[in-house]
Amino acid sequence: MVADNLVNLTLNMAKLAGPGLLKLDERKLKEQLVVVEAVIAHLAGRDDYLMIFDNVDDEEARKRISEIVPRLCRGRVIITSRMSEWNGGVKALVIDKLSEEEAVSYLMEKTQERRAAAYINHRHIGFKEYLAEFDKGRKKVLSWHKDKLQDHPEAVLSVWQTTEDCLDAGERGILRLASFLAPEAIPARLFESQGEKIAEAIGLIGGDEEIEEQIDVRGMLIELSVWSMINLTGERFIVHRLVQESVRLRIEEDYKKWAELALRLVDDYIPDDPTPDDVRSWVLWEVMAPHVSIVAEYGDESGIAEPTGRLMNELALHFKSKASFEVAEKLYCRVLATF
Repeated sequence: MVADNLVNLTLNMAKLAGPGLLKLDERKLKEQLVVVEAVIAHLAGRDDYLMIFDNVDDEEARKRISEIVPRLCRGRVIITSRMSEWNGGVKALVIDKLSEEEAVSYLMEKTQERRAAAYINHRHIGFKEYLAEFDKGRKKVLSWHKDKLQDHPEAVLSVWQTTEDCLDAGERGILRLASFLAPEAIPARLFESQGEKIAEAIGLIGGDEEIEEQIDVRGMLIELSVWSMINLTGERFIVHRLVQESVRLRIEEDYKKWAELALRLVDDYIPDDPTPDDVRSWVLWEVMAPHVSIVAEYGDESGIAEPTGRLMNELALHFKSKASFEVAEKLYCRVLATF
């Protein structure tokens, strides 16, 4: 489960109670914090599970997980994080990079049938041609890597740069907007239902392609999936957190405009009726809450009062209705500080 902040941690822990997983009696679990506590108590009595807390890079989430882990001592727990200070019996395991021999062996094994990865397959080129294009991407990365993304491997960023250079303006626009969302499942409908926002994104990028009245957003998502920039499954897709950071932090100009466009994309997608505290809206909010939370953070950081404040308030109302009072209180305080 993605647990990069307290909102995501609470949501994803509660989801484990559902009929497809632990199958706890949801009729008796009306309050979200009660659900989370029931999940922890249930797992505490079992030893046949593996719990993965992924991308724990938020201090509040780290503290909460540090409280939870000792109670899950019978099972197996893995935490992925860039934070180094942990307690509660958490042991650190530093993941080092592959040696050159191991990397070559891995690449050849994983591309055994076609001896090529997504970029090479799509471009119908060999390793030699790819390396030449990779070197061009590497030179671009070197121009911004040291100042903006010191913690990320240059080689990985160069791969993404090389691929991104092959995308058209619409595909890059979708990728930029998605970089302001959470690294969790994103409804394809969020983009497919708002072609005018994609047209705005193309305009911000400065694409010289002619914008059609009916923009083929699904085709753009499929193309991004072919390039392995997103993982598209049915009606949802995921963008890896490092891809998001790489794309977002390289926006040299108009950062605030991109943040505002992402805010409007999310705000316009969420209907006014039913309201966030209405149980009929919970299906939508279970999916959108992580995205509302993160895009509102970027909006707040960029000094965009609206719709940042409204989204935070609606998210707080949703959590309040599910008795997640701690999360709701923090959101309400942030709303007050926004104005």
